Amino acid sequence: MTRIDHSALGSDIGSRESVSVVISVGDRASDLARMLEKVPPFADEVIVVDGGSLNGELAAARALRPDLRVVLEPAPGRARERAGFAVAHGDYVVLMGPDADSDEAGVAEFVAALRVGSMRWREAG
Repeated sequence: MTRIDHSALGSDIGSRESVSVVISVGDRASDLARMLEKVPPFADEVIVVDGGSLNGELAAARALRPDLRVVLEPAPGRARERAGFAVAHGDYVVLMGPDADSDEAGVAEFVAALRVGSMRWREAG
């Protein structure tokens, strides 16, 4: 996985840490293009967990983002999320769903909060 120098983006994400974004879609794969537009440029990996959509959105999504990883998980709900987290390689993993209003700033803020918590845990360890 390529590590991106996140400090150039003005976020509080360290240059040695990678970010994976997991997008879970079921019968709402039509929202996938909109979700991919919201994936921040500092994401090192994007994983789509598909519940068996049949409307061709995955092919369109791969055209938008050739590095997209697709995981098939027919079980609904949290099983899809767990499947995405299980294959993610990032130091930090962020879940984006069709109902979420996540954007670049929100994801950066979330990862920064995780990073602070991680540092506190390491210091206490």
